[in-house]
Amino acid sequence: MKKVFSILLTVALILSLTPFGTSNVFAADITDHIEVYTTKTELPEGDNVIVSGYPYAVCITSMYPEDYPTLKVNGNVSLLCKGNIDSGSAAFVETEGGSASLFISGDVSSNGFKKSNGVWLYNSSKKDNVELSAEIKGNVSAESDKNKDSNHAYGVYAKSEGAGHINAAFGKNIEAKAASIDGLYVSTDGKISVEGSITADSNEYDADGNIVNFGNYSIGANISPQDNGDVSVDIKGGITAIGSEAVGARLYRRGYYDNKDINLSVGEGGINVKAFKKNLSLFNDNNGIFIQNEYGGNFTADVKGDIRVSLEDPESNGAGVMILQQGVGMGYASTFYNNNVHLHGDIISDDAGLKVYLEKNVIDNIVVEGTIDAANTGVRLYPQDNPVSNLNLTVWKIIPNADGEITRLYSNDDSNVPATELEQSINYIIKTEQPSAGGAFTVVKEDGTALDQVEGLDVAHIGDKIYVSPELEEGYTLKDAYNIIGENKVELTK
Repeated sequence: MKKVFSILLTVALILSLTPFGTSNVFAADITDHIEVYTTKTELPEGDNVIVSGYPYAVCITSMYPEDYPTLKVNGNVSLLCKGNIDSGSAAFVETEGGSASLFISGDVSSNGFKKSNGVWLYNSSKKDNVELSAEIKGNVSAESDKNKDSNHAYGVYAKSEGAGHINAAFGKNIEAKAASIDGLYVSTDGKISVEGSITADSNEYDADGNIVNFGNYSIGANISPQDNGDVSVDIKGGITAIGSEAVGARLYRRGYYDNKDINLSVGEGGINVKAFKKNLSLFNDNNGIFIQNEYGGNFTADVKGDIRVSLEDPESNGAGVMILQQGVGMGYASTFYNNNVHLHGDIISDDAGLKVYLEKNVIDNIVVEGTIDAANTGVRLYPQDNPVSNLNLTVWKIIPNADGEITRLYSNDDSNVPATELEQSINYIIKTEQPSAGGAFTVVKEDGTALDQVEGLDVAHIGDKIYVSPELEEGYTLKDAYNIIGENKVELTK
């Protein structure tokens, strides 16, 4: 990028570009790129930045520690490809020396480049006291020419080097379309929030919605910090990933830093993955959540809605949740760490519900408040000579596959081994609903003590006896009791 201290503007009408706190005479669409290096700059209310034939539409670069440039755009920002420019970012921010801040009230879009990026945030300072902040009130979209396999799109790219921070808030949806896609890419310390949903679709469609070209891969949210600190990503809506190969949310820790955490939360929109071809070489699985914990740290994922994994090719592999640890058990991590997954809805998968590779220094805590409904196997566990007790699984219900199987264990040679120990260790959620009138009841163990709990949920194991103790109001008697799920009458004893 050419380092010049200037603000470059071409307008359709008269424009007065002024610092914060002053007024503008006329509003106008801006048709040339904007560069801000040291100033606090605000565009007129209603102005849209519409640029073609340049690598970015708006750009902030902070080069020196004393700099704190800011840019406020009170309209939309759009970047279109023109000429031989390969890569374009509609909004580009880089903090090399000092902190910087971007605000856009409208939508942000980038279209037609070989590599199209909606919002590109890069903190290269490596300094703990340098922060890059961004707030985009509208939608963010990026679309590349999907006819070329090498094309890529980031809806949002947020990366920092060393101890740099990025905090960004997106007020609506993020959408990306290209042969290869990351809807949201995060490799930084900080907090990222999305009020809407994320959609990544690598297929190309005709006017009637029919697929005319399959892309490569789609990742809805790719959270993979390197030597950064803790990162938190909050998506209020849901995640959709569609492609030849697709992953809803990837949580990946790289670098020999074992004291950092990754936190993901997804709203009631849940995670939806749809893959169309046999797995390629990228991930080998199409997963709703894919946790790759290579060098330690605590990973947490909380999803309010369902996870759905649809596989169009019957030979494809996939899982609602896949956890793969590599290196944690080989001395890179200095202590025990946790992978914590809490799903408030169901897992519906055309292959497996859960796939978990155990490691000796990691405890996997998984809660599924709904049902695991997997065409192949509900739970696949790869102990790799590690104790099954490293997995703490809590679930409401697991639907057996066509062979009556709910779990499967694999030895080191990938052969199936008996799953008795795993099945007996599963915590099954005991749900109760109190009557509207006539009294109440409690559910207890055989010895009269309260049921065990996992994250506030009553649980029991296969073979456990539980007892229901009614406390009836005067004038009421207990006639019958039923298991609601099976609608079977329960025998009553005193």
